[in-house]
Order: sequence, then C-alpha cells, then structure tokens
Amino acid sequence: MKRIIAALIPFLLLLTGCADLRLLLSDSVDVNDKTYKTGFYGSLIPDELDYSGETYSVGKTEYKQLEHDRFDLIRSDSGMYTSGTIYCSEEQFSEAELYYSDPENFSYYCTIGAESTDNTPYTLNIDDIDTDMFNALIEFADNSSYDPFDSKHNDKIDKAELPIPDNYITHRLNFYKESNDSLFTSSKGHEFHIIDDELYLVFYYDYGHGEYEKLVGVKVPEEISGYIVEYIKPYYK
Repeated sequence: MKRIIAALIPFLLLLTGCADLRLLLSDSVDVNDKTYKTGFYGSLIPDELDYSGETYSVGKTEYKQLEHDRFDLIRSDSGMYTSGTIYCSEEQFSEAELYYSDPENFSYYCTIGAESTDNTPYTLNIDDIDTDMFNALIEFADNSSYDPFDSKHNDKIDKAELPIPDNYITHRLNFYKESNDSLFTSSKGHEFHIIDDELYLVFYYDYGHGEYEKLVGVKVPEEISGYIVEYIKPYYK
C-alpha cells in the first residue's frame, strides 16, 4: 500500500486533482454561434483562469468564457483535470497552437529539495536553459512516468532499482514551465534525482511494507541527462 501511495503522490500533483481520468471530450463544440476546438496546448495543464462572467450550456455541459488578451477561449469543467478543458475559437486555433508551442512564450523553473519539517524547497527561474533540452526532458517524463491506470505502459518502461536517496545529499528536482500569460503549466509532478552524475526520473518509491526501501527510477537518456546535470550543478547545494 505504501508503494502505491508513494507512486500516486506525484501523479496527483501532476493532475492538480482529477475530474475524471478516462473522460474523453469532443474535439470541438458549437457555442454561441461559433465553433471552438481543443487540443491546441498538448500536454500542458490549465492553470490560472480568469472568467468574463459569460456562461453557455450545450446539452448537459457548461462552458465559461475566459478573459484573455489574445485568444477567444472557453472552458469546460470536464476532462482529465479539475482545471477542466480549454477550447479556442476555430478561427484562432492555429495561431493559439503556434503560440503555446513557442518556447519564447514560457518561463522555466526548477524546484530543488523536498518539503519536510526542517526543509523548504526553493524554486529557481532557469530561463537561460536550452529549451530544446528542457522540453525533451519534459516529454520524456510525460511518456515514462508511472500510470496507476495502465499496467501495460508501466511494464514496458525500462526501470532501475536504486537506494532511496538522502534528500539532504541528493535533492529532489522538479522541472516545469509556465506560459507567460499564466494560462498553462507543464506537469509539476515529475520528480528527479541525480545519482552518480546520472539523472533519474522517479517512477515510484517502494517502502517494502517496512522490510526494505528502494527507489524505482527511469534513467533519463544520456544526452538530456548530461546537459541537465551540468546545468543544474551550480545550483545544487
């Protein structure tokens, strides 16, 4: 049970709370004589949302108009996250897709350390990082993390068993990015450790019902790992 709980913690942080993990919505919806489409923000998670006060109902689903300086957006409560699903007007969809795929429209962060009674993690702004490497790391983590609902996915991941690191020596690392309009963030639930100068994604912590402890991790590809480790070393204390 402890192993399952430890694995679920970063997953739930990633989701910022699940609304319905397996609910699939239509890619488009007609609202107020306009067609809106979703899917323009990839694996990003809706974050800070401001509403205009306008609300529309289509069948049993309610859509709220968002306040945004650039795009015509609405939000549904339904979807993979409690923050819902965002739709963009069809005529602006391609522009929005380009905007949220442009690294220049994001700020980049790394949180170092684990929360405890005598330790508070600190967060670095790392906007000078190579964004290609950063995004490759996030994509790797998205594709290689533990999924409590997909055993086939979990079985095919190449994993390594390691001692659980001492957080005062080998700090937990969390890399994420936020769009400059504050509308989206990448997952904040992926944890990493540097072990023997190699970067590992935490798959789960296994506490063995009190009989043993180990970290089940996924080794980050060499090129990405080498760059990230060298980049973060000056801040790693």
